[in-house]
Amino acid sequence: MNGKTLVLDTNAVIKLLDNEECSRFLDAHFPGNVRCVSIITQIELLAYPDITREADTLIRSFLADIPIITIDGDIAETAIQIRRSKPLIKLPDAVIAATAIDFNAVLITSDVDLLRLRWQGLAAVSIGI
Repeated sequence: MNGKTLVLDTNAVIKLLDNEECSRFLDAHFPGNVRCVSIITQIELLAYPDITREADTLIRSFLADIPIITIDGDIAETAIQIRRSKPLIKLPDAVIAATAIDFNAVLITSDVDLLRLRWQGLAAVSIGI
């Protein structure tokens, strides 16, 4: 794979869909980047009770073009360790962080708790545009 793998947190996907500048930011800071999401992000994006048909279509189109990483035993174990050590981190956030760790990827997020999380192998970058 050329470039750096980026795991996009749910809030990062929302910002990317709402703001073209976010995509330019990622391309400038991570040239040749490969974007992917955790299956948790897919669920969070599409399970919103008041989602409009247009938003559903836009999100599904976005997700169709990038890899969606499922939870395997390694990701689950890393998420378990994060939650045991950092109980204030929400379980979905622990899984998303574990996905980035296990794929040696950069986590793109605007979640302050994830940006502050100090964990071996976790590189989190703010998409605070």
